[in-house]
Amino acid sequence: THIYNASLEDAVWRDMNHWGRFAVRGADAAALLHHLTTNDIKGLKNDDNCDAALISSKARMLDLVTIWKTGDGFRVLTSPNRRDFFKPHAQKFILFRQDIQIEDVTESTALFGIFGPNAKRVLESPNDGAQISST
Repeated sequence: THIYNASLEDAVWRDMNHWGRFAVRGADAAALLHHLTTNDIKGLKNDDNCDAALISSKARMLDLVTIWKTGDGFRVLTSPNRRDFFKPHAQKFILFRQDIQIEDVTESTALFGIFGPNAKRVLESPNDGAQISST
């Protein structure tokens, strides 16, 4: 109950390493992600992000992903149970001459979330002595 109360009153952090993380790079990366999802990926500027539905060729929703535009391409965050699915699905839509590389960076990166009404304060002032409870 301590962690639950902290999430309602202060801030808590949660390990989210079980979520899939991919680096998608290359001159045609934006076009591929734009084609695979329901958001304007081509319109993202560096450090912008958006949520988008990953869809099948029949327009069925497969996952809700978050996509960040970075200086060297894109980072894609997938649901935990869709990590193994994302890369093979995306590779089916890469044409022979397209410049696209998809790398699963889940094991070489870390991900955690900070939740609660004071999460923004914790992120803006990480050295103010705030105590963050772990889930």
